[in-house]
Amino acid sequence: MMDRGLVYSKTPAGEEATRQRTRVVQRNLRMVLLQVDGQLNVGGLIAKIGNEALVLGALRELEKGGYIALSAEAPSIWEQSKQKVKSIGAKATALRSEFSSFGHSEPEPLDDDLSGLSSVSQFSTEDEPKQSKKAKPAAPVDKPSAKPAVQPPAPAAAPHRPNPLALWKKRLEEVLTTWMARLNAGKASGELVPIRKKSLPLRIVGGVAALLVALFLLLILYPYNSHRSDIESALGKMTGVPVKIGSVGVQVLPWPSLALSDVRVGEASEVRIGTVIVPQLLPLYGSGPKRIAEVEAHDVFLKADFLAALPRLLEGVRGSPGLQLERLHLKNAHLLAGDVGLSGMQGEISLKPGANQGEVFLATAERGLQLRLVPSAAGVEVSIQSQGWKPSETSTYAFSLIMAKGLLQPGKLILNETEFRMAEGIYTGMWLFGWEKGGMSMAAHGTIDHVDVRELMKVLSIPLQMSGRLSGSLRLNGAGPTWRTMWDATEATMTVRVERGVIDGVDLGEAARRGPGNPIRGGQTKFERLGCELAINAQEVAGKNLEVDSGLVRASGEFLAKRDKTVEASLQFKLQSSVVPLRSHLRVSGELPVLQTVVEK
Repeated sequence: MMDRGLVYSKTPAGEEATRQRTRVVQRNLRMVLLQVDGQLNVGGLIAKIGNEALVLGALRELEKGGYIALSAEAPSIWEQSKQKVKSIGAKATALRSEFSSFGHSEPEPLDDDLSGLSSVSQFSTEDEPKQSKKAKPAAPVDKPSAKPAVQPPAPAAAPHRPNPLALWKKRLEEVLTTWMARLNAGKASGELVPIRKKSLPLRIVGGVAALLVALFLLLILYPYNSHRSDIESALGKMTGVPVKIGSVGVQVLPWPSLALSDVRVGEASEVRIGTVIVPQLLPLYGSGPKRIAEVEAHDVFLKADFLAALPRLLEGVRGSPGLQLERLHLKNAHLLAGDVGLSGMQGEISLKPGANQGEVFLATAERGLQLRLVPSAAGVEVSIQSQGWKPSETSTYAFSLIMAKGLLQPGKLILNETEFRMAEGIYTGMWLFGWEKGGMSMAAHGTIDHVDVRELMKVLSIPLQMSGRLSGSLRLNGAGPTWRTMWDATEATMTVRVERGVIDGVDLGEAARRGPGNPIRGGQTKFERLGCELAINAQEVAGKNLEVDSGLVRASGEFLAKRDKTVEASLQFKLQSSVVPLRSHLRVSGELPVLQTVVEK
């Protein structure tokens, strides 16, 4: 339990902390530190603040940190120095009198008293009274019996880890205090105490080290956040859109860099950046135009509509005389269009004047998908390339190759030249994506060639067991509030032909040979060619003008396959023979993958 009668005073470190809010930032400690005046005891502090636990805890922390000490243990550091200087002067005068009276004798070294001054960490700013040029003769003494008693500051109650900045400041004050003590000791004794000079190389190394320390302290302590509004204004003028910054600071490692946190660009925050790192920190000091070679942007959320406005943004970049940015590196970027996007991308934006100014390059981490955007008069030209890219980790299919070129405009992406390979086949044609008015839309038309039907059935999750090579035309249309609902509402029309394939689960030839009333379940139908017009939506697949040719057996008709895997088909069957062709009507029904075939009368 702390004695309520104890009286505390501020140490020089405590006095400094009252002037600099950064030394003691905790509210409770600072409140108690401000009330400590060397006169009010612990009980008085408790009565004045009104919270005993807070006062006692704060006093312990402040005493442990060296900001306060008991009044008997906290004399003025400058008073200590003056007492030592007076003691040293008296001793020197006495020794000189003794030397003149009794002959030559070696004076007692004075360094013992001076060494105590090297531990002084801070000193008062009050002016010391000047001594007269003629020193008064000291009273003769036989020999000093003891050194003047100067009570050293009390040690800290418990070891603590000081701030590195405080250590440097303390060391600087130690050096200055020791130098001042030596100078005053020389004045008191009538002659200057010799100071050992260091060699030139050591002085050069010390000067360089001091300069480096000063630069380091400047980098750390400089109030960067006070320039936040100026930086926002400069970036806003350069881009032509509002820029908001959460905070401005400094990043020391791996090299000193300016760090901008929580950066938002655009009226509706079309761009959100977690951290912007400017490695070239020193060139930002001073006045005049600023040139920044490279900037890093981490955790970037970028809307496609913002990229569509690149031509307008570049006009501001070209016309910015005060700030020139040459290259912006993007780390962990997310490109968003509506409610769908590409994540985990890396890339850069080139802003250096020249042929590639404004060019944007983005790629997935393994470079499976690469995007290149170049501003033009009509908008932003887009080039897409990929190899072995999957739309997501859980996707059931992958594009072995994508090559597309088109135009990015606000709210839509038009790919006029599109080629992608999937299921060992090739699609070529046009593809349009839109994300206007809070919804998603899609339209496409083109041709498909040499698609492996079995692989296509796996991609589309259709349980029909069928093989062959598929070619034909494709047309897609879909719209919805979200990306998923858009695909669910997409309708496709296809005109397809399949060469040299097999349909498992149905045997048309055997059913025709058995005749009416003899159903066949399962089996296999081989064919040379199969043609059909398909209409596909989320609920069903309808086939019209179906033609199956397997040499001696030909069938034509239509079918309907529903989402619950049930199938109904009606076919006209013709079996070629050497006598009379056999004609019959076949009906196929059941649930995939095994169907039942029967000849109707």
